[in-house]
Amino acid sequence: MQRRGQGKNGARPGIAPPPDTKSFRLGWHDCTAPLLVNRRRVTIERIHMPFLIAAKTYLDFIAHVRRLSAHSVAAYRSDLSCFAARYPGAPAELTMGMLTEHVIWLTRERGLAAASVRRHAASLRSFVRYAVEQKLCEPALAAWRPQLKRPRRLPRPVSRVEMRQLVATSGRAGDLVVTAILLMAGTGLRISELCALRVGDVEPDARSILILGKGARERVVYVANANLRDRLRSLMARKSDGGAPIDSSSPLFYARDHRSLSAAALRRQIRAHAKRTGLVRPVSPHMFRHSAATWLIEEGIDIRTVQRLLGHASIATTEIYTHVADRLLEQSLKRVDVLRRVAG
Repeated sequence: MQRRGQGKNGARPGIAPPPDTKSFRLGWHDCTAPLLVNRRRVTIERIHMPFLIAAKTYLDFIAHVRRLSAHSVAAYRSDLSCFAARYPGAPAELTMGMLTEHVIWLTRERGLAAASVRRHAASLRSFVRYAVEQKLCEPALAAWRPQLKRPRRLPRPVSRVEMRQLVATSGRAGDLVVTAILLMAGTGLRISELCALRVGDVEPDARSILILGKGARERVVYVANANLRDRLRSLMARKSDGGAPIDSSSPLFYARDHRSLSAAALRRQIRAHAKRTGLVRPVSPHMFRHSAATWLIEEGIDIRTVQRLLGHASIATTEIYTHVADRLLEQSLKRVDVLRRVAG
């Protein structure tokens, strides 16, 4: 397997090249791009130039130094644009009151969910810490940390019954989708990681796959299921439109034109496939990742092993799956009720 994460000129695949410092763009988008703020369309032209430059350099930093994914950079760009449209001053003019008021506005005026508000606040905290390090704003702002309620939501895995229903009927049109479902449920891959896979990332025997995850962290996942290994080898052995074998840089999961299959396209295909199989509740790709973790913990796999498989930076993120397994155990005990026959 070849090492992932570097492209031409040392850039990470999927990340745009650094923008021209002489062009006034916020995160590689034209400064006149429209935004929707408080139900009114505004443009980034209203942002004071110092903040525009600070935001742009910060986005460059997280993309090319911290090497965050393109999806994460886009989320930071969106959150900073929302704040900057309401507070067009320079970073030196920022106060804790401004930051806190913005969080309150997101909750009361925009009505965002708690998880979305937490993301906006995290984006602002990260930018402010960067601005403090660069001496762009008051050092005291580095201590800003709003006390936000953390929503307690357990992951929703796909049940084994639902999984059998999804993979039982595929047909030629659904083979690629079923392979993607099996791979996510068998290894815990994120959909972005799956769509970024290249043929060269998979060992010839399809027993292991090199993954480039969040934060440019590499890990290896292992494919234990023989049927899934056969499916992966079939994808690797396919021919190009011209009849020639594909090379190691070709996408493993591909669209009709043999280009990389996008995450959005795969989500649509999974929803359509689930509907064809008669599945009642909607399913998302991340639910298969939840299933992988939950099933492993139910089978007694050490939580540290599950953490490595999923690529979690913190064990606390993985521990939530122990609660899911406990809940399923409780439901099973209630369903069996071993004392019912002897104690009434």
